[in-house]
Amino acid sequence: MKVYAAVEYDGEGQGFYKVLRAFSKQEDAEAYGLGEEILPLDIEDGPVEVRTWYWLTWFPDRPDCSPEDARPRDYVFASPGWHEIRREFHGDPPGDEVQYEWSTEPRVSLGLDVQGWDKALVEAKYQQLRAEYFAQQAGG
Repeated sequence: MKVYAAVEYDGEGQGFYKVLRAFSKQEDAEAYGLGEEILPLDIEDGPVEVRTWYWLTWFPDRPDCSPEDARPRDYVFASPGWHEIRREFHGDPPGDEVQYEWSTEPRVSLGLDVQGWDKALVEAKYQQLRAEYFAQQAGG
């Protein structure tokens, strides 16, 4: 089942919104005069599993620095840097899968992002890719 939420945005440009009213019919939501937008939302039949999504970012050209050792304004530049985000878990990707990507954009330098539901697996994949990177640098 769906509901149609009349929402207003926070004005900060961050994409955050406040639900003003929820309606069972889309036409009722559209007739409501206070919402900036109508968002269709699914009603869940039961609980939704929420897990922590782990995301590690590493820049090989920066010296290793933990967030605790970084100056406060440089926290986001700690390398490697750990980020934890609470997200809904629907099984995709599977809990034992780790994703990674080497990237130069929008960064100025080469960066590695490693992400997944299991922190230990993210750490292991990061260590593997880090070792491969340094081996490649030493050999070529």
